Amino acid sequence: MDLLRSISQRASDAGLPAAEDAEAERRALLRRVSDAVKAVQIQFAGKQELATCADARISTLCAQLEAALCHGLKSLKKKGAPITFWPYVKQFLGAADLDRIMALENITNDCGRGRAWLRAALNEHFLEKQLRVMSNDREKGRAFYDDHAFMLDEELTSMLATLILGLESTLFAIDFESDDLNGIKTAHQTHSRTPSSGPAALPAAVRPISVDNKAAPADDTPAAMFIAVHNHSTALDVEIVRKKTKKKKKK
Repeated sequence: MDLLRSISQRASDAGLPAAEDAEAERRALLRRVSDAVKAVQIQFAGKQELATCADARISTLCAQLEAALCHGLKSLKKKGAPITFWPYVKQFLGAADLDRIMALENITNDCGRGRAWLRAALNEHFLEKQLRVMSNDREKGRAFYDDHAFMLDEELTSMLATLILGLESTLFAIDFESDDLNGIKTAHQTHSRTPSSGPAALPAAVRPISVDNKAAPADDTPAAMFIAVHNHSTALDVEIVRKKTKKKKKK
């Protein structure tokens, strides 16, 4: 017991959270992403409406994902250092994908490149696959993250990927070339706008997305995946709920 107290005290003296606090932080991050995913699913899943950064739900989703990717970065301990996950993420990109992000004219620093990559990954639905690759290779992350970091938790990173899988039927069209992405901000800052009441226009900088226009049955909307993360569970409970719309009969 004395040894455990000594280890905990050394961690505290070094500015690192105790194991219990770190675990709580990581799970809180996952719950916030889960809530953001659910909000996006309710509004956009299985619909032809484009999900753009003009909607606060999309801004919030991006902000929560950035928070998870920035959690435990070693650069957070360096005063004045930019908070960016790009140096970590780019290790997992192929040459073509890396060149594509580096070639974005309006994106001029690593903060912007990380955010641009995240938004492009959502648009093109490759974020889930990328997260699974990352969760299986924690060694690459140790140069950039402290041991308590979210991205070094294999279980939670895998659960995060499962959450993102629930966005497959959402038509993202997020602008990832805006120079606003270059801003040096903390991971928790977001510039959200009021949710739009109708379909948003496609930003000029968004890469075209292939859309399957196959109509759903008249009495059935596409399935929406709702993912609940429970505080005291180590597994992710995935509930697939098919909502049926029925015309109300007049009495």
